[in-house]
Amino acid sequence: MIKTEKRTYETNTVSEIVCNVCERKLEANEHGYYEDFVHIDKLWGYTSENDGKEETVDICEKCWKKLKKTFKIKP
Repeated sequence: MIKTEKRTYETNTVSEIVCNVCERKLEANEHGYYEDFVHIDKLWGYTSENDGKEETVDICEKCWKKLKKTFKIKP
C-alpha cells in the first residue's frame, strides 16, 4: 500500500530587480528572464570595520560599464 500526504512548499520568486546605482527597474522578457546585471552579495569579515554586516547590490549593465571605467585595474 502506498500512502501519500500533501505537502506545500514555499519558494521565493523574483518580483522586481532595481539597479542600486540608477534606480531603474530591470525589465523581464516574455519568458520571465530579466535583462542581465551584476549581483554582488558581500558578508564582511572579522578584520573589516563592517564585521558581520551583509550587503547585497544589483547593478544594471549600463551602470556597470560606467563603473568599470573608474577602475585602475580593468577586469
